[in-house]
Amino acid sequence: MLRELIARYLHSADIEMVMRIVADVARYDRYQASVGIQNAAAVVAEYARAIGLDDVEIHQFAATGEVAWWSYSSPLSWTPERAELRVHQGDELLLAVDHQQTPFTVATYSAATPSGGLSARIASFEERGGMDALAGKVVLINQDIYKQGAFVDALIEMRAAGFITDGPCRLDIDGAESAGRIELAPRSPLFGFSITSAQFGRLRSTLSRGLTAWAHIAVDQTAQMPVVTATLPGDGSGDALWLTAHLCHPRPGANDNASGVAALLGVAQALRHSSPWKNRPTLHFIWGPEFLGVAATLHSLVGKNHSKGLPAAVINLDMVGEDQGKCRSPLVVERPAECIDSIWAPVAEAVADAVFVATSGTAGNWQASPFLGFSDHALFAGFADSRLRRPAIQICHVPDRFNHSAADGIDKVCSMEMRRAIALAATVIVLMGEAAQDSWAEVREIVDAWCWRELATKQQIAARFVGVEGAAWSQRLLEHAWKKSQRLRELCAARDFQPEMMASAHGKKDDQALVARWDGPFNTRGLLASLPRESRKKLATALAARKYHQAILVNLALCADGRRNRSAIIDTASLALGHPIDIALAVTLMDSLEESRWLIAERSQPTRRTGS
Repeated sequence: MLRELIARYLHSADIEMVMRIVADVARYDRYQASVGIQNAAAVVAEYARAIGLDDVEIHQFAATGEVAWWSYSSPLSWTPERAELRVHQGDELLLAVDHQQTPFTVATYSAATPSGGLSARIASFEERGGMDALAGKVVLINQDIYKQGAFVDALIEMRAAGFITDGPCRLDIDGAESAGRIELAPRSPLFGFSITSAQFGRLRSTLSRGLTAWAHIAVDQTAQMPVVTATLPGDGSGDALWLTAHLCHPRPGANDNASGVAALLGVAQALRHSSPWKNRPTLHFIWGPEFLGVAATLHSLVGKNHSKGLPAAVINLDMVGEDQGKCRSPLVVERPAECIDSIWAPVAEAVADAVFVATSGTAGNWQASPFLGFSDHALFAGFADSRLRRPAIQICHVPDRFNHSAADGIDKVCSMEMRRAIALAATVIVLMGEAAQDSWAEVREIVDAWCWRELATKQQIAARFVGVEGAAWSQRLLEHAWKKSQRLRELCAARDFQPEMMASAHGKKDDQALVARWDGPFNTRGLLASLPRESRKKLATALAARKYHQAILVNLALCADGRRNRSAIIDTASLALGHPIDIALAVTLMDSLEESRWLIAERSQPTRRTGS
């Protein structure tokens, strides 16, 4: 059945329509609450209706920047109607950039200038001395300073007007440079411009002769935050499945994430038109700003004591169209959080493998990833109340060397990769939907084979560690993998496809056990906001050093089940991620979780009020 389903959806997907959607969405600057994302939402809704989906709606949420859904704040309405920068040396024009002509030029949430624009002297960040050294000036920020990340606070403190940097500049395939994304905090008093390294070098080399900048930024703040939803009704048997793809991103954002948006519509079209939708669950589709769109949707359920409306499972599509030769990024199936026992990962990985076998005439490969949680799927695993957690897999491509830059154009999107992603998602949905009916034996074989492969993989990982401590950790890794495999086999033997919380949490409770106590899904920004200034700065520095540190933070938080102490939480998270965690980093992250009171000692926990 597996190969038949893959063949069906590889050929039934309307790739011409899907690629047209990518281009249509990529036309717009899709800031989270902007005129552009409103236009993109209208495009998605129009296609959803044309496909024949039910209950197609565009929900509108206020975009005030205030806390709205648990610890999640709504976005601040921000549409750059005009964003221009000109730099002169005397009468000579050295640089002219216009965001309307060149994507990614203006930093997100840049402050508006006076109506006629703003003229100011350009200074180097190295010139800072007294508190007034950079006041009112436009400051050059080189790549080294940009990567350190602390310059924004310094510029605000010194009352600079704005800055120019080549920090996020990227090289395209032909060697051409492209501006990269800069994000400021909502209501920032600064403006920022992103330019290429060649442009920056020219400014830097002539700075000593005196440079003047003229910047003109006009911002519209009337747009709300849209979330598009649609439904493909099932027969009412079993809980619904949710399929998500975030709609936001500066243009073009073809792979991130016009590709996921279009692929989700491609999945809907393939399932809607290729076969009768019977003996299968209802599918709910969600397109909205990353994290915030899903947070708003979840809040309407859990926040109103409607937790029974939560999905059985989730598939998130984020950056699914990458041309692997150009972007140098394999397709990745990211597993659900380790704290949830579910057969969704084994099934999805078996389907991914079969999809690439069926399309072996086109170059490309795929790989599995532990739960990292950098996109919408993380919200479904991130509830402190484990009873609300749901398994969610993500289909994506990482890393993509053009991500978050103007080079992420439709020329980087591969139609075969889009076809693969659609067939993968559609096949998993149908196979899991029918597993309780006709295909449970095939699913059981898939899970059993996955368990043996997983044990072999963990043996390879364990063999890389030597010494007494490494050997002990390696042994725990193998025991962890064995127990996980046994639990998944038991779920299949019982034909029970509903997720369960990790059985290892039911052991003896530690006297120093910590328990999760945040409100709603885990939110790294919310955690940072809850910390005192110095602690917030320390955690922000640790997270800025490497994006992966955020994945470690989330995994640590999810392992706090009220039975493990700090040491056991760190160890369990390391087993989930497949490597020991640096102790100094673990201490910093755990200190932040405890100081914020997002993790507390289980013995001091007040009576929990849940939404179920």
